[in-house]
Amino acid sequence: KVKTSPAVLNIVSAALRGPFQLIIRYQGAQDAKLRKRVIEPYGVLLGTRHYLIARDIAKDASLRRFRLDRIEKAEITNDWFEKDKDFDLEAYASRSFGSFHSDEEFARVVWRFSPAVAATAREFEFHPKQEMTDLEDGGLLVRFEASGLVEMAWHLAKWGAEVEVIEPADLREMVTAYRTSPIKVQP
Repeated sequence: KVKTSPAVLNIVSAALRGPFQLIIRYQGAQDAKLRKRVIEPYGVLLGTRHYLIARDIAKDASLRRFRLDRIEKAEITNDWFEKDKDFDLEAYASRSFGSFHSDEEFARVVWRFSPAVAATAREFEFHPKQEMTDLEDGGLLVRFEASGLVEMAWHLAKWGAEVEVIEPADLREMVTAYRTSPIKVQP
């Protein structure tokens, strides 16, 4: 997992309990420059990378994801705000595989596990809204809807050839590419 500052986590946690606005110094993915932002924090998603879900009040009412490892400094304000009563962090998180979220990637996901690993795969919760179907040959079909294709591909690498991606096609292509490309080791 990516390292996150304990000081930033403590301040974010305190702001979430208020809820109080936060002032953060943040480095976005496309810009190396740190920028000051005033945000309204809604929750934290924990995974390979940790994300703060918040509204940037200088922009619009959309919820955004801020990687906690890219927050250099956080400062809690005395400015209380009222959270959107319709926001549900669990429902928001269920649109993701792991902690990554992208509306553009959101899709139906179908994986087929071979009979050799089906019993082990049945023990996993790949996604909170997954549906599992036992197949006649002893295999297992897993279905859910989510975004986070790269995180899915990383996870599927652990299963090797024992899992087949049925849907979406973009994920199937990613998995096929890493299975067929030679691994180059640098001395």
